[in-house]
Amino acid sequence: MYRWGSVVLLVIVLLGCSQTDGRSADLPATSSPTEATETAEEPAPRPDLAPIEPRDEQHATMYAERLLQAVKDRDADSLIRLLANEESAILYDEKLAGEILRGFEANFAIDTLVVKIFDEGHAMSPEAGQFEFLFEDGGPPRAYSEETALVVRFSDGGVVHFHNAYLRYFPFAAPMAETYLGLIRKADAQGLAAFLNADDLDVPIRVAEETIRRYEEMFDLDKAQTKYEGGFRFAIEDGSGMTHVFEIIYGDGLMGIRDEFIPAF
Repeated sequence: MYRWGSVVLLVIVLLGCSQTDGRSADLPATSSPTEATETAEEPAPRPDLAPIEPRDEQHATMYAERLLQAVKDRDADSLIRLLANEESAILYDEKLAGEILRGFEANFAIDTLVVKIFDEGHAMSPEAGQFEFLFEDGGPPRAYSEETALVVRFSDGGVVHFHNAYLRYFPFAAPMAETYLGLIRKADAQGLAAFLNADDLDVPIRVAEETIRRYEEMFDLDKAQTKYEGGFRFAIEDGSGMTHVFEIIYGDGLMGIRDEFIPAF
């Protein structure tokens, strides 16, 4: 039996943000930066991160196409070079780049993927050095979302920033799903409540306990595994034929879980 959960509770987990014009948000670094010392040498400037002028549609299109080509080539190194900059809170590495490429490959026909300027986009703001594009792969029309849109933004210093859900959030989605299942499997109500807590909203232990109880009733949790379903959706299965789907939600630098097994409170 296949079950799709309706939304009962929207749970947000703060990962940190550095928002720009309502669309772009930075997640925390995946590892702690090395502390600087007075004798430390500054790294040599990278030509690809040099200030870019002018901040116009032509240059934005050039960078959008460079990003697209890195994705089509499955080129993690080029992707890292494009995404890494001194203003980002994410330390992009081969692992994160690999997850980004996996997200694009799973959700687009990569070989036919193109980017097109989108003048009607919510984030389109040329006067602010911000330009919006749409990913299209020749398939059926897709709903406009942060998964289909690409924002290219030039900071005041000329640094190029990219925003798309698969760039910003997808590398952290599968680990989050695994953590969620792991806490349920261990019946760790306190840990699950803490995991589901937003920075300004305490999730009661009873909510976590009830969530665990619902999963225990439906699954043999010792055999349960997560299965990627596309987009930001994941299923839990245990080999018995029962399937339950939940979703990783995101926005403004935050990520969380949407699951009908989490009771309202």
